[in-house]
Amino acid sequence: MNKQKIAELRAGLETGFINSGYNSSLAYQPQFLSNNHKEGKNL
Repeated sequence: MNKQKIAELRAGLETGFINSGYNSSLAYQPQFLSNNHKEGKNL
């Protein structure tokens, strides 16, 4: 992995798990996933 991608990944993890006010790309921020059989969402 190149240094730019590592920095973007770290920034996304910072936003998702440590400081929600930290600015990072949405592509690298974690998202909550859940099953909902009533809406047809199965993971």
